[in-house]
Amino acid sequence: MARHTDTLSFRTLLRLSSQLLTSNGTVSFILPAQAESDFTLEAMLAGLYINKRCIIRSKPSAAPKRVMLLFTKQRPAAVEESDITIGDAAYIALTQGFYFN
Repeated sequence: MARHTDTLSFRTLLRLSSQLLTSNGTVSFILPAQAESDFTLEAMLAGLYINKRCIIRSKPSAAPKRVMLLFTKQRPAAVEESDITIGDAAYIALTQGFYFN
């Protein structure tokens, strides 16, 4: 289970996100991989649809550690899927803005 769900449940977080989101807005989350199915179910019940999904692994052969999900109120024709490994070029490009030089 994700941290802090005892004070802010997935249901509350997603319902408030849906209420605050404009019709063409987006909202993104980074979750533990094992929380993805519960989270996406609650998102669907709140009227949100996955547009992008990125799996993060510690090694190419390892089970997913995290999942990044981007939601909108509009149902996409297809979900954009990606899979990155910590330390690979895609991961470095994604996170480079968070590192000091």
